[in-house]
Amino acid sequence: MLSAIVRRIRTPQARTFPVCREIVSGATGIEIGGPSPLFARGGLLPVYPLVARVDNCNFAQNTIWENASREGDSFIVDSRRPSGQQFIAEGADLRLVPSETYDFVLSSHMLEHTANPLRALREWGRVLKPGGGLVLIVPHRDGTFDHRRPITPMAHLIDDFERGTGEDDLTHLQEVLTLHDISKDPGARGSNFRARGAKR
Repeated sequence: MLSAIVRRIRTPQARTFPVCREIVSGATGIEIGGPSPLFARGGLLPVYPLVARVDNCNFAQNTIWENASREGDSFIVDSRRPSGQQFIAEGADLRLVPSETYDFVLSSHMLEHTANPLRALREWGRVLKPGGGLVLIVPHRDGTFDHRRPITPMAHLIDDFERGTGEDDLTHLQEVLTLHDISKDPGARGSNFRARGAKR
């Protein structure tokens, strides 16, 4: 109990939490990637305890942050909430989900990893009901392992969208291998980016 109180005191809520609370309270949504501790009880945006249900989409059954995900009614973010539907699919290709299905879309630190961010945003908008909301967390580049990499120009993002660039695109792999600051990415130590990229 004491550790929970200390954690709550040390972890302030984001200033945007009141707006996010309005979007998700009692509503049904889908999280792209995750589950994220930022959305959990005691996190920066603790929305999981407020929702009616959260479904999930991950690109593989086994990821660095989630092992042995299985499709079906198996995604649990809060023991007090019903389990959500788990989809194994790319976050930028939600063809398994009908349009206007969800009240909200959650995503934490995923958009910057997709090969086609504009396609992802279009898909997330498609699965939202009219008036639905997007709760999106992206990192500040200068404080991350990507601080050495140049900022991707908007023209490049538009070109990827228009060409239909897929997640098998390795255009930036050499840049990642050269400029990724492993000292700021302890979870990736020992990761073989070249082998992981080739699997995609």
